[in-house]
Amino acid sequence: GPDDRQVLVVEASDLARTMRYRSAVDRGRYHVLWASALADADELVGRLLTEVDLERDAVLVVAPYNLPGDRDLTAIALAGPGVRPGYLRSASTQRAGFLTLVDVGPTILARLGVPRPLGMEGRPAEITPDGASLEAKVDRLVSLNAASRFRERLLVPTTAAAVITMALLLAVAVVLHVSGRVGPWRRWLEAGALTVLAILPWSYLARGFPLQDLGIGFYWTFTVLGAAATAVAAVLLGRQLDRPRLPLVLVLSLVVGVLVVDVTTGSRLSLSAAFGYSPTGNSRLYGISNYSYGQLAAAAFLLAALLVDARPDRRGRAGALALLVAVLVVLGVPKWGSDVGGVLAFTPAILVFATVLWRWRMRLRTVLIAAGATATAITAFGFLDLARPPEERAHLGRLFERVGDEGLGPLLSIMERKLLANLRVSTSSLWVVAIPLALAFWLYLARGPRRPVQRLWAAHPTLSAGLAAATVAAVLGSLVNDSGAIVGGVASLVLAGSLLVLLLTDASEPAERDPTEAGA
Repeated sequence: GPDDRQVLVVEASDLARTMRYRSAVDRGRYHVLWASALADADELVGRLLTEVDLERDAVLVVAPYNLPGDRDLTAIALAGPGVRPGYLRSASTQRAGFLTLVDVGPTILARLGVPRPLGMEGRPAEITPDGASLEAKVDRLVSLNAASRFRERLLVPTTAAAVITMALLLAVAVVLHVSGRVGPWRRWLEAGALTVLAILPWSYLARGFPLQDLGIGFYWTFTVLGAAATAVAAVLLGRQLDRPRLPLVLVLSLVVGVLVVDVTTGSRLSLSAAFGYSPTGNSRLYGISNYSYGQLAAAAFLLAALLVDARPDRRGRAGALALLVAVLVVLGVPKWGSDVGGVLAFTPAILVFATVLWRWRMRLRTVLIAAGATATAITAFGFLDLARPPEERAHLGRLFERVGDEGLGPLLSIMERKLLANLRVSTSSLWVVAIPLALAFWLYLARGPRRPVQRLWAAHPTLSAGLAAATVAAVLGSLVNDSGAIVGGVASLVLAGSLLVLLLTDASEPAERDPTEAGA
């Protein structure tokens, strides 16, 4: 009966004791000690399993870290009544094969039939059945860990490659533009800027391959060549159709399309992608990451502006707004983007886009409408999440659940935690460099010789709506997400690269000779 429920905690103390020796012995000796302690712990678990009745008793095994500060994933296993072969998952991770540490307590309580205290953030583990062999399951989990660790090797170099290359392209373009000699280099600079932009989606497409097995050389070859081929193909197609803005439209469409398709089909590419999220480095493993939001928001607003630019009639404006609303839905639907910060930032940005596009006056009423629309969107997505079974609810539904039970305490706690994380991350990422980079380029466009921005406005009357909305989405995204200015940095790269392409195609001097014709 319920009064017979007991919890027996067994600690493999030799493992904990061995970890304390790490600073006192060399690495080789430590591994010998660790292997011996691990074998003893394995034998202990084996003896315990012979003394329990798995038809009645539940056994939960949680493995420790190997080295202090080691970021490798650790193992957790569950056996007992009703437990079928498969993978563990929870509402916290939304991923088969992954739990978080805070899920351990709720899992134990669920097995005992004890209600979870309202203050517990974690959720009980659920079982995703899988008929694969034990060896196949172990191999999959080892591969997922290796992919996550490999992603950590990709993040900084890929960021550096994109930001530094774009900085060089902008600097060269400004120098050539000031000197009036940009013509012969126009196509090359355009292709270079488009290549940097295309690296963003191609870094996700690379996750279609087992990068941790193929190595860093394959990743760079696949990503850079794929991005360069995309840029060159887009430029050639634009020339053939005599549509100079088409290359930028195609690349921005790829940025948006890859993320939207991936997130609506399970976010398989985002897991352990350079700009996605990784189990060893992130607390959330589903939906739109903060890096992805920066790309998606900036590219979507620029695409909407270019769409209206190409079709300035009512149908074109309706199509642009439909695109933005569709992106908002992808961001907010719990089973897809589940990006609360993205919804908070993207919704008012849509109102800014419409205000600038239709030349409405910015009044207090406009601000109140934007705030109301944002609150309505968050509430709608929150209740949509609450309508799902408890074991499937994403973080917004769980927050609504806790606020309903505990009041505003959990919300205030999350806001405080995000603010502290925001301040910490905003000063430690190379992405932040992209913000002054974009601002400096904009300053040149606005104040440089012959005021290049005036020619951009003349060539693209609706561009101001896209830039204003993208800026609002980036600033608000930086404020409400725990990645801080990284969001603004990613968006700034997209905006700066896009403005460079438009400057080269619409506001530059005519090319004296096309180098692509001479070179081929």
